[in-house]
Amino acid sequence: MIKVIQNPNLKEWFQVFQFDNLIDEMRSQSLAMRKAQRFARKNGCENFSVELNGEEEILSAKTLNNYVKKT
Repeated sequence: MIKVIQNPNLKEWFQVFQFDNLIDEMRSQSLAMRKAQRFARKNGCENFSVELNGEEEILSAKTLNNYVKKT
């Protein structure tokens, strides 16, 4: 599973994980989500998750058009 998690110590940074391995860390949520989407597609995953403020949401790797940022 591919995950995008907001860094608990630095709220403006987002981390992209595959299982428990850190793939990359970015300052922009949109860049982190695009990286996760590309990585998920490349590895044959249909979905990836985004976790913000303790809430997790599963998104399709096919499209990000329906995602609304929760702040």
